[in-house]
Amino acid sequence: MIQPTNILISGGWGYGNLGDDAILLSTIKLTRSKFPNAKLHIFSYSPNETKDIILDSNCELHSSVHRLLFGKSAFRFLHTYKKSVNMPYTIKRISNRIKHYLPHHVIKPDFKALKELEYLFAEADMFIMSGGGYFNNWRESLISRCTELQLAQRFNVTSFIIGQTLDDFQPIYRDQVKSLLSKCNGVSVRDTDSFNMLKKMGIVSTIAPDLVLAGIDVKPSPHPKNEIVFIPAELPLHNTNSIIQGIADFAITNGLIIRIAITRLYNADVRCARKTLLTFRNQGVKADLDIPNNFNDVAKHIIGAKFVISRNLHGLILGYIGGANVISLHNAWKFKGFLNQINAADSLINIETDNITEIADKLNAAYNYNLSNEIRVELMNIVTKNFNSLISLS
Repeated sequence: MIQPTNILISGGWGYGNLGDDAILLSTIKLTRSKFPNAKLHIFSYSPNETKDIILDSNCELHSSVHRLLFGKSAFRFLHTYKKSVNMPYTIKRISNRIKHYLPHHVIKPDFKALKELEYLFAEADMFIMSGGGYFNNWRESLISRCTELQLAQRFNVTSFIIGQTLDDFQPIYRDQVKSLLSKCNGVSVRDTDSFNMLKKMGIVSTIAPDLVLAGIDVKPSPHPKNEIVFIPAELPLHNTNSIIQGIADFAITNGLIIRIAITRLYNADVRCARKTLLTFRNQGVKADLDIPNNFNDVAKHIIGAKFVISRNLHGLILGYIGGANVISLHNAWKFKGFLNQINAADSLINIETDNITEIADKLNAAYNYNLSNEIRVELMNIVTKNFNSLISLS
């Protein structure tokens, strides 16, 4: 096999979604295992922050295409904690609706800013667009992902997409996306819906579990902490009281402490976590809140708990890797796909429809479910094998 000298890696890190940093660490580990001597060039929306979690000395950080094209606008769009104005919920909704209806020419990408990246693509042997779910209908992000692929193809760089969850692209975008994906040397996604969507577009792909399952070196604790880790993310207003009450009752019945964790440093997530903490304490439940500085804090807060209840995917995955039983509060593609992969499809609470009795029953069932360690090992091997077979210059 030809050994690459320079490998470019992009993905969803630097936005404040700390769970996606786990994807970066996994991508580096898998890439380094296959190409031990290659120089890895990492594109990040916030390179100065991303470098703090990378231990590999042969990695170089660069501002991502998204950051170069659009500046700091993603922080405003995502309402990143301490990097954007913390607007009230109602005002935020109005603001987002206004931006949605703005003509596309109002916010223009600055393609001149890409000059500094062109030399990297010109010297690169390989480009890997890693996960998670940023190849979607968010216009800025979509333009950025497409631009990355266009640069790679312009300089004849061997290109791969791996570990993605893709949107059901709007008709206006489909031809462009199809053209770019069809020229990639390999595409792999992490859920069945993305796989089927690509199949309808005529794109050949493989499917494998989330990269984090193979890249984070954690063994399940033989003595898990007597606590529930609850990751509310941004809970919807509907039925929130039933969810909170159900978890509170469950914690009291089972003598568990509740640790509220945050995996996305977004204003709404932090605000929701603080409100949830106050609600639990007002009900007499022992509860704590951890606001992390980086991914290392997130991992420390989650791994080792008995039970993880999460509306964030990588909160679920980190809990699972650490040996916890898990239950999802989200029913999007990537959540259902992960639960199916770990043989726990029923460990899902539908916030929109489940009543307090159904919530209690599902919490009890998930808490007492026997998750197989053999499946954990099998998933790790599947991810590694898929990566190694997909990523190649030969």
